[in-house]
Amino acid sequence: MRCATKQLFCLIAFCFCTLFAYAEDKQKIDSIRALLKKELAEDSIRVNRLNDIAYLLYDYPDTCLYFAETALKISRKINYQFGEAKALMEIGAAHNAKGSYNLSFKYFYESYALFEKLEYKEAMINVMNSIANSYIGNKDYDKALQSYKLCRKLSVEVKNPAGIGVASFGIANIYGEKKILDSAYLYIDEAMRLLKSEGMRYHVSVCHTLKGQFLNTEKKYDLALESMNDALKILIELNQQYGLAATYGSMGEIHYNKGDKKNALEFYLLAYNIHLKRNAYHNLQEVCVSISDIYKDLGDFENAYEFHVKYTTYKDSIFNETSRKQLLETETKFQTAKKEKELVEKNLELEKSTNEIKTKSRFLIFFALVSIVFCVLGFFLYRQYKQKIKDNHRMSVQKTIIEEKNKSITDSIRYAQYIQESILPDDDMSYQLLGESFIYFKPKDIVSGDFYWIVSSGAYTYIAAVDCTGHGVPGAFMSMVGHNALNNAVKRLSNPSTAQVLSFLQDEVAELFGHSYRSANVRDGMDLSIIRLDRKNKALQFSGANNPIYHIRNKILTEYKADKIAISAKNENATHSFTIHEFVLEKGDCFYLFSDGYADQFGGPDGKKYKYSRLKETLISYSEQPMHIQRKNIDQSFTTWKGELEQVDDVLLIGIKI
Repeated sequence: MRCATKQLFCLIAFCFCTLFAYAEDKQKIDSIRALLKKELAEDSIRVNRLNDIAYLLYDYPDTCLYFAETALKISRKINYQFGEAKALMEIGAAHNAKGSYNLSFKYFYESYALFEKLEYKEAMINVMNSIANSYIGNKDYDKALQSYKLCRKLSVEVKNPAGIGVASFGIANIYGEKKILDSAYLYIDEAMRLLKSEGMRYHVSVCHTLKGQFLNTEKKYDLALESMNDALKILIELNQQYGLAATYGSMGEIHYNKGDKKNALEFYLLAYNIHLKRNAYHNLQEVCVSISDIYKDLGDFENAYEFHVKYTTYKDSIFNETSRKQLLETETKFQTAKKEKELVEKNLELEKSTNEIKTKSRFLIFFALVSIVFCVLGFFLYRQYKQKIKDNHRMSVQKTIIEEKNKSITDSIRYAQYIQESILPDDDMSYQLLGESFIYFKPKDIVSGDFYWIVSSGAYTYIAAVDCTGHGVPGAFMSMVGHNALNNAVKRLSNPSTAQVLSFLQDEVAELFGHSYRSANVRDGMDLSIIRLDRKNKALQFSGANNPIYHIRNKILTEYKADKIAISAKNENATHSFTIHEFVLEKGDCFYLFSDGYADQFGGPDGKKYKYSRLKETLISYSEQPMHIQRKNIDQSFTTWKGELEQVDDVLLIGIKI
């Protein structure tokens, strides 16, 4: 009994593939005719009209492509970037409708980059949402989840509750597909709350329906039916027939799973009657299969046969409807292809003539060269030619081997990057634990020697910015050691102080690398700053190994020094007691933890280091801004200072506002 689930998926796609809904077929046709009749006095207006037509022709992807590609060509000719970005999005949507997901990704990402350049975040949200839907179509749920999370992040930045709700719905849907139901419930409840606050009642009803499917998966059938009834109340008030049909089908599936075949049949028949009025042949075909199966289970073979016959009839109707759409596309494309064919024929004739001239010229040159070589240097050149073939073959083999090795090494490092990124807290977790804050993390290479660590233990939140010696692969290995040791410190010690965490980390490194250090194989270690935040009592504790922290209050910066010692396998470090700095917090206080990568970057007009003094001035100047604005300005300052020079080290800077 999968028909209800398929209908629900169609309902979700209809409701959430974008923040706007498509028009019905008759409305589309009327809109297209009106757009084509208008006089187009300006090229930018023509681009907008073409994009509007492409949007309305989404159900006819080949024709949609023609209008969108024409809009793209004109936009680039007149340098109309907004029209270009919109055309790229429509081209991506057309390829998505055709199931050509790789092509759709190419155009969607080009559109996203252009909207990002134009700083049009609302459009960026729509494009990223379309990218997420394409990943779902490609069954790449992990990348779809990443895309929905980016949609959510952008919606938070522009304070768009509806966008957050839609993105949270998409995330919940993915977690439901992956059977991670705890997370699915968390996000579907958030989506329901936000969409309800925005008065988007139809979207709220779909949230209830999806939640009912989660409960159905867990075999909590009574709760699932309660959620479906909540959806029905809204849909009946709105007279949303498509939504009602999909929800009735889902309720039929739940009753069937529950073993109540009579009620299952009743709800499937309700769904059937609505689809029949709408001539929704795809849905009718699916519902008829379920109804026929139930009648068969109940022993009513006459009705079972009747609905099986209806299934066959609607299947044929779907084929006829598809043929009608293909005919409409063919007629539209014929008129545009006629002129293109004439141009292609002329180009072929010109190309043929050019190739004949080139062929004759090459023959004469070749004949003259062969004659001279044969008469004068034939024997010697022949030997050199044979040797060159051998050398080229040997070089080609060596090049292939090197390329394969480089690819293998790069692939391994890319996978190491994935592993390293997986230990870092994601944006949602960081925001939940830190509140208003930012993390500016810019590795020099694919993997990084710098890493940040955030964990909540009891009443405290621990935050550390760690700089492992070196960068790239060696630094990344050391970062994994440091991350595990920090986690062990919080797990094994009861509410440890920051000094106790550093001492534990020192002991772990000494135990792991002590023998290698004494044999002169390992000289690596870590510089770090760590704070323990107690928001309830408005207290903060800090300890550091070589790395200080900055505290800014009312635009006055105070530097809290770290102990002049690194975490390493040196014997003399084993008994060192780290200093603890403690102070009371006030609202508006800003704290910054960092590695040395930002201050050590070469750049500026003279190619000098940025230095800590300039970093202090930069942080003071930005300290009263919201944290997400601070991060944007800090990134811009770093990029401007670096210019065309190479990044010299990994960069890590964490900001927290109380």
